[in-house]
Amino acid sequence: MIKTFYTGMSKIAILTALATFITATPVFAATGDLWNGSTDLGSVAQVILFQPATFLDLLANTSNYSYEVNGIGYGIIQADGVFKANPTATISAVQAIIASTLTGTPVVFKEAGPALLGVTIDDTANTVSGMSAAMEFSTNGTEWTMYNIEASNLPALTGTVALQVRVAATATHEAGVATIFNFTQLVGAAPVNLGEARNYVILAKTGISSVPNSIITGNIGVSPIDSTAITGFSLTVDPTNQFSGSSQIVGHAYASDYASPTSSNLTTAVGDMGAAYTDAAGRAANYTELGAGDISGKTLISGVYKWGTSVSINTDVTLNGGANDIFIFEIAGKVTQANGTKIILTGGAQAKNIFWQAADTVSIGTGSHFEGIILGMKNITLGTNASINGRLLAQTAVTLDQSTVVAPGL
Repeated sequence: MIKTFYTGMSKIAILTALATFITATPVFAATGDLWNGSTDLGSVAQVILFQPATFLDLLANTSNYSYEVNGIGYGIIQADGVFKANPTATISAVQAIIASTLTGTPVVFKEAGPALLGVTIDDTANTVSGMSAAMEFSTNGTEWTMYNIEASNLPALTGTVALQVRVAATATHEAGVATIFNFTQLVGAAPVNLGEARNYVILAKTGISSVPNSIITGNIGVSPIDSTAITGFSLTVDPTNQFSGSSQIVGHAYASDYASPTSSNLTTAVGDMGAAYTDAAGRAANYTELGAGDISGKTLISGVYKWGTSVSINTDVTLNGGANDIFIFEIAGKVTQANGTKIILTGGAQAKNIFWQAADTVSIGTGSHFEGIILGMKNITLGTNASINGRLLAQTAVTLDQSTVVAPGL
């Protein structure tokens, strides 16, 4: 095609319009497209037909627009100069000259960034799912970090955090539009009020037994059953008849048949134990059905956890939290801890702030270590040489076998 120039009009516009089949379907990112900044406007023919205001602006403000050849944008004035110097060349020939001769710092045009798909968050668990190595994140919208899929490098999400995630820029497309995921500060649970039950490291309604020698640091008590239900301790009744002593107990043993005010105190403590169980069982949960009841090997942060099943601990479990953080575990079934496993506290977490409410039996395996206050509807059993830093508060019986039970601080 022979090019003819019209004074006062953009040469690029005229030449490209003559060379383009005018169609109602825009074709973008092709050689000969016009760009305004990073926006692909399509061919001049498309601009003339469908964006007349933009075309008039192009004529009036040539310096705002670029002419694309093979994915690189050249200033309209630069490109026009090549067209003017080669008035008889075909469009494709002039484009080849532009690509091979123009210098400077051309703009390399990229496609718009892809939309972010498949990324979700769990605000209660403080986790993000669905991120890939093609994504980047920021907490301020200015500094961006590529996501490491092999070892997550996301920031801590336990407080109030506005995490921005987008598809990162590549050689062929710009960065995508960021999606903001808002994490909120978890409001800490209030501790469970033990009332007068806090005065006992072991409290049971139907009995406490020990296979000697156990080591108990703190008071033990039974009610409404009498002192005959405390077995294996070789109790010696104090002259006041208000309590007994044992070489296995660093503290006192109390029973409902001892002298006043023991019986009354125990009645109050047992009532408070029941109220504490009900309180713990009714707390609103932050986390539900974690691990389908198997929390083996997990590190848990503070909050209220709830299961409609039993809970098993087959490998060590870590509870990580500050000195005032509260952990409440609501369990509709049993708690079973395997032999030789441990519950480990980190970050300053304290046993006095950890409450295990179980509707069925609690079994702590041989040689295992447990942390926290157990509020059990049924029997609590410690295997041989098992230990607990906490309290055993059972609405039936507690069974020990050369066990170590240490009361936490109040």
